[in-house]
Amino acid sequence: MIDGRPVAVISGASSGIGEATARRFRSDGWHVLGVDIKHPGDDSPCHGSVIADLATIEGIEAAETALRDCRAT
Repeated sequence: MIDGRPVAVISGASSGIGEATARRFRSDGWHVLGVDIKHPGDDSPCHGSVIADLATIEGIEAAETALRDCRAT
């Protein structure tokens, strides 16, 4: 939890279904960390985001680090 809110990690959060899912979670009060292979737009619904390919070990590690970083703030 961050600031008393549950945390959602949403893959593909930069567009399409992933973005819609991130918007829904945020509107329901969740802290949203978006993970995608492309940069999120300026109107991203995410509280934080990381550019990473979750099909790779490096991408998974980057997402894990981003989650730890946002929990530490």
